[in-house]
Amino acid sequence: MPSTSTPLTPITAIQWFVNNGVLHRAIDQANFFPREKFFFMLFCKNTGGLRILLAGNCQLCRLQHIRNICNQKYSNDCISPIVSRVFPIIKNLLVVWSDDVDLVDIVEANGGTVSTPFSASEKWPFAHLNKFYLDRHPEIDGFMKSLLVVKRRPQILMTRA
Repeated sequence: MPSTSTPLTPITAIQWFVNNGVLHRAIDQANFFPREKFFFMLFCKNTGGLRILLAGNCQLCRLQHIRNICNQKYSNDCISPIVSRVFPIIKNLLVVWSDDVDLVDIVEANGGTVSTPFSASEKWPFAHLNKFYLDRHPEIDGFMKSLLVVKRRPQILMTRA
């Protein structure tokens, strides 16, 4: 539990649960693959929302980039049921996404670094970028999916006066 110098509040209890390996063990005991590390970011008492950072590769796909949809689905399916059972005040769980404005600050504050393999200073083929940047789209959850150009006929709207 938190140290005796830190008063025990719901927020400090949640923070301790997430940051000190208890969540990791609970996920492992539920026969899910835990991520390497979890970091408590924020809990909002008004909404019951908990925000966490998932660190390390997914044990199922072993991809090196942050997969937003994969992370949120993992959070919804694996983490949220456990955390909401232990702390009924938690109503929803959000993960830090790769395009969140505060991602770099959060990662660096927790001793990590964010690498950007496809930086804007270099030119990359669309096929390479397609694999990494379409992960936000809810219908595109796979690493190897690609876009197809769809030709549409122009539509003429008829209005009566």
